[in-house]
Amino acid sequence: MKKILLLTLTLAILLVGCGEEDNPYKEFEKERLGELAAEKFEAIRTLAQAEPCTNSAEWKITEIGSVCGISHLAYHQSTDERRLRELIQDYNTLMEVYRPLIAPFIDCLPHREPIGIVCEDGGPVVEYPEFQFGMD
Repeated sequence: MKKILLLTLTLAILLVGCGEEDNPYKEFEKERLGELAAEKFEAIRTLAQAEPCTNSAEWKITEIGSVCGISHLAYHQSTDERRLRELIQDYNTLMEVYRPLIAPFIDCLPHREPIGIVCEDGGPVVEYPEFQFGMD
């Protein structure tokens, strides 16, 4: 009976320890997290928007973390989607640590689903429905 209890306890400890994925950014200072977030977002944007926007039908939308939760990013159909997902996943991992440090100081609008993409000055712009302040 003691062996079964000891085995069960050991297994539980291993499962809990192995189930928690360590965030590689958890030990970084707020300022460094901000720098990394800006660098990583720029790398994502550069990959996603390497082509000029001349036809909005050639563009897609993906979700990306932000200080307010979830945001959306337009990317060209020729973008390497696997690489884009990898960069966004790494950025989102960083944002899990950074967001709680700065979110109290950011004025966020409620989440809205995008309605499309338009091209403005050669760049893609994600469109959202008009935000309604107040009650009808």
